[in-house]
Amino acid sequence: MKNKYDIIDLREQGWSVASIAERTGVPRLRVSDEIYQAIEDGVLEPSTNKSVLEALENRAEVRALFKKNGVLSIPEIMERTGVSEATAWRHVGALGLLDKLTHEAPVRTYTYSDEEVMRALRSAWRQVKSQGTESLQVTQYKEWVAKNGGISSEAIVHRFGTWTKALTEAGLPIRSRTRYRAATWTPDQMNNVLKKFVKSGGRTVDEYEAWRSVVSFETPARLTIMRNLGGWKEPVNRAMEELFDKSK
Repeated sequence: MKNKYDIIDLREQGWSVASIAERTGVPRLRVSDEIYQAIEDGVLEPSTNKSVLEALENRAEVRALFKKNGVLSIPEIMERTGVSEATAWRHVGALGLLDKLTHEAPVRTYTYSDEEVMRALRSAWRQVKSQGTESLQVTQYKEWVAKNGGISSEAIVHRFGTWTKALTEAGLPIRSRTRYRAATWTPDQMNNVLKKFVKSGGRTVDEYEAWRSVVSFETPARLTIMRNLGGWKEPVNRAMEELFDKSK
């Protein structure tokens, strides 16, 4: 496997992330993270690409949050930065901050009262229920907040534990369960799924989601794997190593 200097050399030659990943066999997410780090270290020239600039800004924000607070939880990072859960996990892992994550709910002083949150949820529901939707979805609420302002969906989830619990507290309808049942996955089961995935030629989280939709949704979601196995890169690498050892 190529090291980070090979990735940097190819990037300096103008290669895209996808091309570097294909050439080196390194997952695209790792290639991106190595490029971000090289830019931050001044090894590579600053980028004008919007997605790269956004990722660098998010990395800097996450790093600054940990420096200021010592420890943080993923929901806190999501609330303070506005990034998705997957992005929060990715940056925390890439920056070597996994050991500083905490799963203890901090004592919070909220700007909004529970009743104000309930009113916001009910107002958003009144606006979207005419569309024939079964329940107020997070994406619909975010669209409502973008137009009307108010507490973020991430903060609501952090306060009440889950989106469903928040809707229940507000007296709003809950979406019926899908035909897919929630499953409890052991580390060994998740590792076996990853071995099947990498054996199929997949490496990245995007490739996993595509593979999962074809093979079966009765497999753990990528975030379930990341939460329980300590990220994405290391569990995938372990699965590859085990497959390699067995093939000898």
